[in-house]
Amino acid sequence: MRLTLPFYCAALLLQGLYLPAGLAQTKLRDYAFGGSGSDFSTAALPTSNGGLLLAGSTFSPAGGDVSQPRFSSGIEADFWLVQTDAQGNKQWDKRFGGTGDDRLLTMLPTADGGYLLCGSSTSGASYDHTAPSRGANDYWVVKIDSRGTKLWDKSYGTSGGDMLTTAVAAPDGGFLLVGWTSSPDDPAPNGDRTEPLLGDSDAWLVKIDAAGTKQWDKRLGGLGYDYVYDAVSTSGGFLIGALPFVPGGDVSGVTHGGNDFWVAKVSDQGAKVWDRLYGGSGNDDLRTMLATPDGGVLVGGYSSSPVSGDKSVAAPAKTSWLLKLDAQGTKQWDNVYNTGTAWTEDDYLSTLALNPLGGYLLAGITAAGPTYGTADTDIWMAAIGMGGDLSWSRVYSGLDHDSPASIVPAPNGSVRLACSTPSGIGRDKTVSSRGGNDFWVLEIGSPALGVRPTQQASFSAALFPNPASATDYVTLEVTGLPDSTPVQVTVLNSVGQVLQTLTLTERPTGRRPLDVSRLPAGVYTVRLQTAQGTVNTQLLKH
Repeated sequence: MRLTLPFYCAALLLQGLYLPAGLAQTKLRDYAFGGSGSDFSTAALPTSNGGLLLAGSTFSPAGGDVSQPRFSSGIEADFWLVQTDAQGNKQWDKRFGGTGDDRLLTMLPTADGGYLLCGSSTSGASYDHTAPSRGANDYWVVKIDSRGTKLWDKSYGTSGGDMLTTAVAAPDGGFLLVGWTSSPDDPAPNGDRTEPLLGDSDAWLVKIDAAGTKQWDKRLGGLGYDYVYDAVSTSGGFLIGALPFVPGGDVSGVTHGGNDFWVAKVSDQGAKVWDRLYGGSGNDDLRTMLATPDGGVLVGGYSSSPVSGDKSVAAPAKTSWLLKLDAQGTKQWDNVYNTGTAWTEDDYLSTLALNPLGGYLLAGITAAGPTYGTADTDIWMAAIGMGGDLSWSRVYSGLDHDSPASIVPAPNGSVRLACSTPSGIGRDKTVSSRGGNDFWVLEIGSPALGVRPTQQASFSAALFPNPASATDYVTLEVTGLPDSTPVQVTVLNSVGQVLQTLTLTERPTGRRPLDVSRLPAGVYTVRLQTAQGTVNTQLLKH
């Protein structure tokens, strides 16, 4: 049978094969970029040439891989980007900043093939920062084209400190900027914040359109300090993940013990829909979230709680803790994870990604690797099934304090892990240190995914034309299924955000033209699920 679906992209088909754990975890290569100072990686996206766009902050002067001088006269940071080819060679780098301290936290693809760089800044009007400072720190976004040329920049802030931590693409083509706001000397509405503070610091959401014009803002918080760490787009709005220290205000319910995970859903206009606290009797700190194909969300971080409250699995020390929630915030399962060699007080989950072969990929920090017993930490990575069961885990290590930033599945079926490290050559790091801290990329075996689908598929699928351009339409051909079989199709981007979910119960015939121009160039995942099993594909749009 042939199905024509409204995908705004085309694909390279990646069959859902299972690999033994030893093969699945093989490191293929690594490469690093940096200057003579410290450079910290915070985000990475796949690009249409098969390479990566690496993003973070640099404290380095010009030299090494940093081609531009710093904009400040002191030791403040600037935004820094590195574009690579498919082999990990640097193609270009770009620096953006003002005379203050500018920290790049996240990056999103845009519909025109460019990117939106999102972070915080203390700069006034200077160099790339065109707006005057509103307070101690402002949200700062920079729009660039696919070659790194700046198109515009915008700032949003109050008279106090406003720290952006993440950003989410909105269905209308705009973006939701997410972080926290604090202006204790001026808690009333001021600057771009239209609501008063509830506590010492609150979550602050700023919705902008594709041109950076502010559309609305929303303050959410308890009665103390609230720190926001992640957000995802979901049906009818957004989910915000935070750490509240004092309930009350927008934080409903009572804490389970010490710190709890706090998840709040807001509508596409910022109105709070619901919120929940999740935790045990100890301290539980949220760090990362990932939208799931069924409309739910994974929420991860670390926990020092015993079995109590929402924590159902015991661990002898603080460790990575992951919860699966449905679309209404009801907990479906939870699990704890470690390296399999030792439990330490320094393990936590920091980033998540969808596994194109089914399940999820996890990465975080551990002190139970080769540096066990020292003050240093290593990178821990794992693959789990859809129900949270562990498939494999592995530690990747340099000689110093190594930390992961982003998990990026590659077009060839491998996984690239963007990290930061001050390590020189040793263990898994084969390239020398450029300075105090470098961007470091690990490419892990083809694929480093190794999770068997929950059901072995008895059908196959193909997509064409392949690859797609702005004028292509896409036809999906499925074989081996009875005509009456419903097919659930989910389209996700490289960071696991669900772009489209639909269930096909009828078999449309013929072909329909599809507007691929609305989706930026990049790599995407399509999952087909039926009672007969699951087929996963990886999508590539030029």
